[in-house]
Amino acid sequence: MYDLYADGSASHITRTGGWAFIIQSDEGLIAQDAGWIPETTNNAMEICAVVQGLKYFKKEAHIVVYSDSAYLVNTMNNEWWKEWENRGWKKHDGKETPNKKHWKEIIALTDKHNVEFVKVKAHNGDTLNERCDKLAKEARKFGHPLWVRDFTELE
Repeated sequence: MYDLYADGSASHITRTGGWAFIIQSDEGLIAQDAGWIPETTNNAMEICAVVQGLKYFKKEAHIVVYSDSAYLVNTMNNEWWKEWENRGWKKHDGKETPNKKHWKEIIALTDKHNVEFVKVKAHNGDTLNERCDKLAKEARKFGHPLWVRDFTELE
């Protein structure tokens, strides 16, 4: 079983965004990564962080995703996305569902694994959530990954 902590950040002024994830198991840290997108929203970055983390797994795994995004966790746990999908990715008002591309990606990836979503409180002392928050903000501000990706992909 793996724990995947993920967080996103976006500036409402510059519209730049950053994402970060940390994967750990009982043996300790497995992987961490961060990146940025020049024009985005905070909700998109929250989803993108999980997508990037799930892409790390090449074989089926049991993964517990920890996120401070109620939007993300509630959409996945309550399967709100199924209603959007059934309506052709439209909301009740007929407008396109925001972040459709990211939702399709996360749904495809969760179909390959046994994934649970857990909501954590933001800025409440959860060490790995706080670290992801910091890394996502730094990625957004600096506009590039913060370290060389030196972890091998999970087998």
